[in-house]
Amino acid sequence: MARAKVHYLVYEGNNFSKFELALSNSAFDLTISQGRAVFSLKFDVASLDQAINYVTDYMASLEADMALQTGPVRRVFWGPSVKAPGLGERGPDVRAEVRIGGPHAEAIGRQLYPWKNYDYSKIPLIASLIERYAAYGRGEERISVLGYLVLSALETTFDDREGVAKTCKISGKVLKKFAGLVSGVGSYQSARKISSKHRLREFTERENYWLETVTRQLIDRAGAAMNDEADRLTALDMEGLPPLR
Repeated sequence: MARAKVHYLVYEGNNFSKFELALSNSAFDLTISQGRAVFSLKFDVASLDQAINYVTDYMASLEADMALQTGPVRRVFWGPSVKAPGLGERGPDVRAEVRIGGPHAEAIGRQLYPWKNYDYSKIPLIASLIERYAAYGRGEERISVLGYLVLSALETTFDDREGVAKTCKISGKVLKKFAGLVSGVGSYQSARKISSKHRLREFTERENYWLETVTRQLIDRAGAAMNDEADRLTALDMEGLPPLR
């Protein structure tokens, strides 16, 4: 058993990211500086695989993207590599398996998964949307399907799209653009549906990142509103989102 450090290289486009972050919770310390991210786990692991699976679990979560994907373009975290005293080290492995839960997670305990412990995650709808977002992070969902699900679920919950805009403090223009993309763009492989006015193509990188950003904002803002935390929300319009072009 040993304390592990898990490393990533951080890129924006073809360059190292200039993003700086220091984050600490009950499970790990994370520092990002000069294009390098280091997770220092606060608990003992029995193997390098356990450390990698633990961190890749976090990296697929809504919480991770809320903290790490804050720029005008998506940041790419390349790796991971891992070191632990007595367990050796392993170089970058982009094929590292991502696991959610499992026996080791239950044994470590719920307190080591703070990103799964939102106050509003006790609300069944929000808990389900958070898990669907994590499934997207693991490559098991398409953003068009996830985005449509989130918007339609919130429109049902808050009566209509106008209710979503008012409750979540997101402009109607943002929601209209979001709905147009998730419903009206996509290939035969990725589209949620095909209609006569459909634009048969894949999303651009900027569109995909924009959709990811709005999706997690919708989940977070709906959760806050349903948990009596609406006072922390500020208005979000197109100018407050990454550029689409």
